[in-house]
Amino acid sequence: MADEETKQLLRDLLATQKEHLELVRRMDKEYQQQSHTFEQSNVSYQDQLRTNRVTTILHALTFCGIVAILAYLVFVGFQLPK
Repeated sequence: MADEETKQLLRDLLATQKEHLELVRRMDKEYQQQSHTFEQSNVSYQDQLRTNRVTTILHALTFCGIVAILAYLVFVGFQLPK
C-alpha cells in the first residue's frame, strides 16, 4: 500500500512541476513581449527627442532672425528725417 501512495505522491509532484514549468514558460514569453515593446517605445522616444531638438533649434534661429530684423528696423529703418 505504501508503494501505491508513494507512486501517487510522485505523480502529483510531477504534475505540479509540469504546471510550474508551464507557468515559467508563459512568464518568460510575457517578459520577452514586454521587453520588445519597451525597446520599440525607447526607439520611438529617442526619435521624438531628436525631432524636438531640431524643432527647438529652428525656433531659436527664427527668433534670432526676428530680433535681428527688429533691431535693424529700430536702429536703421525707422530713423526720422531731419
